[in-house]
Amino acid sequence: MNENYHAVNPTVLFFTDLDGTLIFSRRHLLLGPLRCVEEFRGSMQSFMTELTWRFFREQEFFTVIPITMRTTAQYRRLLPMARALHWEDVLVCGGAKLLHHGIEDPAWTEESLCLCEPNRAEWERVRRLAVEQAGEAAIVTEAPFLFYLKTDQPEKICTYLKQEADPQHLQIFCDARKVYVLPASLDKGEALARYRRRHPALLALAAGDSEPDFTMLRQADIRFCLPKWKDSMDNDDGGNTIFCGEIFSDAITEEMRKIMELYEIRCGDLVRVAKRENNTKRSYLYVNPRQGKHMPVSPSSSLTLFRLLAARVEARYRNERLLIIGFAETATAIGFAVAEAAENAAFVMSTTRENIPGEEYLFFSESHSHATEQRLVRNHLEEVLPQIDRVVFVEDEVTTGNTIRKLIHALQEEFPEESFSFGIASLVNSMTDNRLQKMEADSIPCDYLLRISPEYHSEWIPRYTYRSPVDALFPPAGTPGQPAIEISDCANLRVVRAKSEMHQLCERFVAEAAAQLEKPSSGEHILILGTEEFMYPGMLLGRYLEKVRPDLNVSFHALTRSPIEVSGDPDYPLHLRNCLNSLYEDGRVNYIYNLDFYQQVYVVTDAEPLCEAGWESLLGALEAYGSKKIRRILWRNE
Repeated sequence: MNENYHAVNPTVLFFTDLDGTLIFSRRHLLLGPLRCVEEFRGSMQSFMTELTWRFFREQEFFTVIPITMRTTAQYRRLLPMARALHWEDVLVCGGAKLLHHGIEDPAWTEESLCLCEPNRAEWERVRRLAVEQAGEAAIVTEAPFLFYLKTDQPEKICTYLKQEADPQHLQIFCDARKVYVLPASLDKGEALARYRRRHPALLALAAGDSEPDFTMLRQADIRFCLPKWKDSMDNDDGGNTIFCGEIFSDAITEEMRKIMELYEIRCGDLVRVAKRENNTKRSYLYVNPRQGKHMPVSPSSSLTLFRLLAARVEARYRNERLLIIGFAETATAIGFAVAEAAENAAFVMSTTRENIPGEEYLFFSESHSHATEQRLVRNHLEEVLPQIDRVVFVEDEVTTGNTIRKLIHALQEEFPEESFSFGIASLVNSMTDNRLQKMEADSIPCDYLLRISPEYHSEWIPRYTYRSPVDALFPPAGTPGQPAIEISDCANLRVVRAKSEMHQLCERFVAEAAAQLEKPSSGEHILILGTEEFMYPGMLLGRYLEKVRPDLNVSFHALTRSPIEVSGDPDYPLHLRNCLNSLYEDGRVNYIYNLDFYQQVYVVTDAEPLCEAGWESLLGALEAYGSKKIRRILWRNE
């Protein structure tokens, strides 16, 4: 491993039709600079725009897998283009055959033969009808997967064949010059799903320009199609259909650049080294600028980041039911967001340092932390564990894996009769190669968005000049703040819950809290502030405000128990620190970093009862920076 770091880019697959989508025949030449990508019988046959060519020639983020109706022989005319653009795999015959560098994958073909066998007799019968209509010379066949016929009456022949064919066995399409006939069990969507099962990916994108592409487009997380298909491609799944006009291929590449900017992970996005205060076991920690814990950040940006991790978890454990456990205090929101986004997550909870009345615990320790004691609420686990296949522990950063191993040991000791597996998912992984290999050898897979070397940039710690917190401990409050918003009948998120229940609780919380917020003026800077372990509902509320009021500047971060040194150095992540009393317990020290002026502040907490001394100290800190409109939103447990 590189002695500094290396980033692990998420795997993003781009499935694309070719003819009419990325390349264009000589009959449909476009304006602007073009590059010939196919010759046939000595003539230039197909072209790609220079802009599209340059994009695919230069990009390294997407893995491109064309899915084309071309036969094997027809696609091989494009091999020089594929080699130049570093395309390794292609699915031809509508997905029936997989070619790797032009060589057929026999296992894929064998699977396709099994899939289409029930349709074979009907396929051969309709092929005979097509020969009667157009003659053998007009038919191009790659049996038993695909045949098409060239005709100057494609709609007429297509209609005739559809009338004669059994739709349960065949699919029939036509374009301006050809009629295509394929087995019903083999289509582009089925091919995309099969390929993705072989190659689990963070995201699957797809682009296509015609009806045979619809099944492929519907299988993708993000899809690009022409505006004329707006009625055919519904957009009720969260806005994942992008309609691209003008020059189709160039418009696709423009949208793909935006996706690259949104999803590409860079080291500086996730890792900034900082100094722990008076910690002899580990003198440094990593501060994540996009996590929403120590540094203010757009809540949508944080949740987008967490969804990337969720996609890796979902892809690895696609056929398993998962219990997601987020680690307190910094990774609770990450854990809940991963559970929300991963379809195979069934249950979710977090570890805690809080004392919850009436609950039983499994205890374990986090030796390098400022607060070493951790606990997991035992209640209801005996009901949940038989329903899952795997527990996935979610962290912001994994350094050694020792803390997670301690919790694994505690679970195995407490529930020896249960049989389930474990996994780890983190934004950042700084384990040594030996430790990572040992985890894999013990059947504990580790997924992450970024891998860095152990002690990455810890040598920078002595470079900075550190300064004292900006004010004394527990500053007095000025005004009492505005009346609280109280959302009742919620539930303690530290106790294991079905994901569906957690989703409903958070959805109702956001709706009821948002309805009671004071309407801010355009351009105002709004802070949503979480408290210690309680972050996720506030983050969701912040994202809601960003969505319904894009004219606002919304930030989110949280109070923490973690004492970290601050510095005025512009390269250091934390510049200001206020010491506060906790909202959960009088005398417990909390910290807030990089505080600024906000027109409105909403403190979202589940502290019950809320410590008034803590509330007063927080008000004093916020008012010291000029904030006057400060309101608490109380998540009240059932």
